[in-house]
Amino acid sequence: MTSGARSLGGRRCPARCPGGTIGKLAHVGLVLALILSACGAGGVEASDFSGTRDDEGNIVEASQLAVSLVRVGDCFDGDADNRTTEQAPEVSLLQAVPCAQPHDNEVYHVADLTEATFPGTDEITRAVFEACLDRFEPFVGITYERSVFDIAYMYPSEMTWAAGDRGFACAVFDATGQKAEGSAQGSSR
Repeated sequence: MTSGARSLGGRRCPARCPGGTIGKLAHVGLVLALILSACGAGGVEASDFSGTRDDEGNIVEASQLAVSLVRVGDCFDGDADNRTTEQAPEVSLLQAVPCAQPHDNEVYHVADLTEATFPGTDEITRAVFEACLDRFEPFVGITYERSVFDIAYMYPSEMTWAAGDRGFACAVFDATGQKAEGSAQGSSR
């Protein structure tokens, strides 16, 4: 994975959206840092932002985490107040926190896309959302439609794709905006 920014998106099922509209959910609170190059930090390596982890790899204190280094089970904070936008923002860094502390999001799936050429943002968001949805119930323990959790996802931008980035990550967050404590895994919420 590269150290560049990733696009951010998400969806709500029709039952959760006013008027039954499926829309992009740009969990803007995940935009805790602008694109590194725009901030003049173009020479910064992703490994410089690997989070503060214990020997088992768990985040043990609040720290910056490069999106390219997220792992299943990582929790991170974001602002839940402004979740809609017409265009998905790009993120480079997340504010990782221990899952035992109040947090906004928890990563439950990390994988790579397999396409050789950039398939376009619409195709990527469709494929990533489907992958996230497929893994939602096995992680949470209840169907997406019945859950209090919603899905946020991060995926390669066209720019990071050109640099070899194929990674994406799925995260759950409480659709009511409440902070979670502990893991959503097996919670059946």
